[in-house]
Amino acid sequence: MSIMAIIVLTFSFTSCQGQKKAGTSNPSTISKVNSTVSEIPQKEATFVKNQVRGMWFPYYEIGDMYKSKEGFAASFEKALDKCLEYGINNVYVHVRSHCDAYYKSQLFPWSAYLTETQGQDPQIDPLQIMIDIAHRKRIKIHAWINPYRVSLISTDLSLLADSNPAKIWLTDDDPSNDTFVVECNGGLYLNPAEVEVQYLVAEGVREIVQNYSVDGVHFDDYFYPTNDEIFDEAHYATYRTQVSSNPLELADWRRANVNAMVNAVYNAVKNINPHCVFGISPMASVENNYHTVYADIKAWLDGGYVDYVMPQLYFGFEYPQEKSRFDNLLNEWCALFENYNADLYIGLGAYRIGSTDENNIEWSQHSDILARQGELVNKTDGVSGWVMYSYSSFFAEQEANSLERDNFYKVIKSTENNGE
Repeated sequence: MSIMAIIVLTFSFTSCQGQKKAGTSNPSTISKVNSTVSEIPQKEATFVKNQVRGMWFPYYEIGDMYKSKEGFAASFEKALDKCLEYGINNVYVHVRSHCDAYYKSQLFPWSAYLTETQGQDPQIDPLQIMIDIAHRKRIKIHAWINPYRVSLISTDLSLLADSNPAKIWLTDDDPSNDTFVVECNGGLYLNPAEVEVQYLVAEGVREIVQNYSVDGVHFDDYFYPTNDEIFDEAHYATYRTQVSSNPLELADWRRANVNAMVNAVYNAVKNINPHCVFGISPMASVENNYHTVYADIKAWLDGGYVDYVMPQLYFGFEYPQEKSRFDNLLNEWCALFENYNADLYIGLGAYRIGSTDENNIEWSQHSDILARQGELVNKTDGVSGWVMYSYSSFFAEQEANSLERDNFYKVIKSTENNGE
């Protein structure tokens, strides 16, 4: 059966319910929001002033929790209890990282990171379990997806389940859809230029929002895997022959492909649940997003395609390149958001703790970098919260991680004591 025979298109690229209007508010008029850690029954999260305090759970961390239905639930519940001690009120859980699923899907096979074999039923529904636990603790939960990635380090189709859309397209004896999947850097990726790929990504999101009570859908920074012209040379040549005049340059054409997908996903979400939020966590540099992976954040804001943007500001205050230092990056993003009503959250990089890398050596010399970053975020108008990457890094048992946690906790308690 072809992928298009499975997909029922219930969204439009050009219209949706609840479309946001861009450029209608100035974050400088929005009061700074913070939340507190309160002693309440069952360690439930609080939402004082609606500040987002989040934690990312990548696919491999969730996979590590899977041993059995009871074991998985117990492990995730323990993880959320630890998060609640730091005021976490939103969690971002990886549910599709490699054209696979941590949930029951008609479009994607079960993830190999659960059972070691893609397509093998784990006999539980991890997403539903995580939703139930999170909502019981009054924590919002977001389904985190990588839209294009199929495999990072292998082009071996035998490692993919027969129901994987990429494998179907490459093995169905229909040469017209072979171009829907592209080899790149030793891995496989869905081709952003193909309209059917855009449909599949959006329909996959629709399936989640339709079947699960997630509070949001979340993409990270994986868009085009390369800027090499060879990646989509034939597609771009075909596009140029189909345009009668003034065809887009390659980079603009790639950005248009990504924009179409992002818009389609936003519409798919809002057509089903207008209260479910959709947002993206791009790289730290606005310029690098635009030129390297063809993520045009300004176009998303102009078009009202996202409810929030969460840049990954995984740098310290002493990074050798001054423009990439945390405070300078924060200022850059705040300036970009001055005329938009989408929310701005900041991604913090706990995985940097203890780094001895030459460019990030400060992370092994100081134990209060995250604390200073959190404090700065709390003081910055127009920033509505922070999200930590990732759970296992933040709660690692090494002394350096413990010291960073202690100092970060002081910032949270200080906010609470000041009544913010």
